Amino acid sequence: MTATVGIAQVCHRYGSFVALTDINLTIEAGSFAVLLGPSGCGKTTLLSVLGGFLMPTSGSVLLDGVDVTHVAPAKRATTTMFQDYALFPHMTLLDNVGFGLRMRGQSKKQRSNRALELLELVGLNASAAKKPHELSGGQKQRVALARALAVEPDVLLLDEPLGALDLKLRRQMQGELKAIQKRVGTTFIHVTHDQEEAMAIADQIIVMNKGKVEDHGSPESIYLNPRTAFSAAFMGEANLIEGTVESADEGFLRVSTAFGMLEVPANHNAKPAFEAGDSALLCLRPEHIHAVHDLSERYLSERYQSERSQPGPSQSGRTHRGAVMNLGQGTVVDHAFFGSHQRCQFKMQTGQHLSVHLPQAAKVASGDELPLTIDTASVILLRNE
Repeated sequence: MTATVGIAQVCHRYGSFVALTDINLTIEAGSFAVLLGPSGCGKTTLLSVLGGFLMPTSGSVLLDGVDVTHVAPAKRATTTMFQDYALFPHMTLLDNVGFGLRMRGQSKKQRSNRALELLELVGLNASAAKKPHELSGGQKQRVALARALAVEPDVLLLDEPLGALDLKLRRQMQGELKAIQKRVGTTFIHVTHDQEEAMAIADQIIVMNKGKVEDHGSPESIYLNPRTAFSAAFMGEANLIEGTVESADEGFLRVSTAFGMLEVPANHNAKPAFEAGDSALLCLRPEHIHAVHDLSERYLSERYQSERSQPGPSQSGRTHRGAVMNLGQGTVVDHAFFGSHQRCQFKMQTGQHLSVHLPQAAKVASGDELPLTIDTASVILLRNE
């Protein structure tokens, strides 16, 4: 069973505090949606409204077009899985998983057969006779998931279910959770504040901030073409550079910045569209900025040599469209090894500070001066609000 979830004009207040403001969303049946945002942004409040544990101040919740706003949690086709798992310590895993079916009046044989099916789905059928205290954190998470799925909900609501796990186990469980969702086909709505977790599991990410939806879409679209500066900065690292739109031409915007004049693709998510004179923010992802840290590396060396004749921040009159732009010299002020890359902080000649991800094998030290470049096609243009 699965259902499309509709959220129409949902608002919620706690006294004078506004927790949710005009939430309008559609979550397609069978999809894995993630509510993502910092603490206090309203994501757990929204999940509680979807589960029926909170009555919205205004607005409606629909399952397959049917208004369930005033339907009690036990009577709507949703099940909630909480972060602490809430397993019964005195019951075996078999009885824990079958508990919801017991409340629905199923016979012992029926619920035992169904519970064994779900325990097999999560890889714990051989441990059916164990009790929760005999399990690891990851195993408890699997049992809680099996119990939630046993009653065949149309929508499964997950409130930070991986938050209590260590990093390695959390990453393992992300893959397992996604695989199980695809197998059962149930609509999953998952709350987290972890951007990497959202990227790993979601079909649709809903970025929330201060009770509002900042952005929503696929992980790729949220990361590569965010709608707001908050969304860009929350979904990974971002260097935000102020600029002024000078003109628009054939889907490109000519923007004046401290690094010179750039022509970048227009962000079609921007509402309203940019006009000459608008204040803008240019989002430069750290992995899109390149440093010629070792001229023996042909790729970086040739890239830099081809751009040496291009004007940098100190020159004007040349616009860079769809090309590699020279950002000028940067001085390394801090660096750290992150396994897959070197994370460096550069202070530029313009006074700007840029975060840059260099290759794993890069040899850098504080005080090094390196030329930085970026492909202007990778620059994201946002409204400066």
